[in-house]
Parts: sequence; C-alpha cells; structure tokens
Amino acid sequence: MKLQSVLIIIPVLCMACEKVVEIKDLSPKEVVSCSLDQDIEGLWISDSVHIVSVIDTVDSVSEDKSPTLTYYLNVKCDEEKAFRLSYITFAGVETEDVRSTNFDAIDNRFYVYNQLDSIQDTAAAPFVLDYYFEDSNRITASMVQLPNAFQRTTYTIFFRRSL
Repeated sequence: MKLQSVLIIIPVLCMACEKVVEIKDLSPKEVVSCSLDQDIEGLWISDSVHIVSVIDTVDSVSEDKSPTLTYYLNVKCDEEKAFRLSYITFAGVETEDVRSTNFDAIDNRFYVYNQLDSIQDTAAAPFVLDYYFEDSNRITASMVQLPNAFQRTTYTIFFRRSL
C-alpha cells in the first residue's frame, strides 16, 4: 500500500514543481487610430500664413504676414489613416512638421498623439491644431510653438481645399 501511495505522490509533486514560463511580447506596437468628421478630411493647401513670435526676455514681437511658405495639411481617416502637416519654402525645400496615424478631431481641434500612445489623452497630446471653417472649402488653422523658454510663436494658416 505504501508503494502505491509513493508512486502517486511523486508524479503529483513533480507536476506541482514544474516551472511555468510566460513570455510577453514587449516590443512596442504602433497605434493606428483616428476619428474625424468627413467635412475636414482631404488635402488642404495654404493661401497665406501669418507668424507672430514673442520673445519675453527682450520684450520683442516679430510679425510676418507674408512668409514665403506654403503649408499642406493632408488628413485621411479611411482605409489609410494619416495626419500630415508640411510646408514648402520659396526655394522648394519641403519640411514635414507632423506625421501620424494616431489622431482625433474634436470640437474644431486636431489632437495628434505619439505613434505608441494608446491612451490618447487630449490634455497630453504633443501637437494640437485649432481650426474653424470659413466655408465648406476654407478653414483657418492656428497652432502655437514654444521653441525656448520665454518664447512663443503663433502660426495662423489660411487653408483652401485642394480640388
């Protein structure tokens, strides 16, 4: 009787002591998410741009109402989700300000999140672009950049819908 008990207990003890290793995938995953109204979706090209820079350390304000920049705003939320804000200088050099597949348009404001941000907290969005419709084919957008301490640059961009 004792031999049978020992033969039953040994396999049970061995199974109870077996190591269980669970490997979690720790590689980051890009978030592809967007929500917006269809009336803002599409390609927008700037007619003009106004730039106001304030530097508090020297009490200086610089205003440029006709910079030689053309801004492009491309917003898609269909099979390909993309938010892209770029500009081209008079010399033909293109600079991409913002590109993301993780963004929302809420109450006339774009919130663009980091590519790995699954929480999508509007208060912590690294890029915000306000806009309002002049009519169905024209919007005015504005954004603020804080390049250094005591500096603030406000961009007002007048967009028209590309046909």
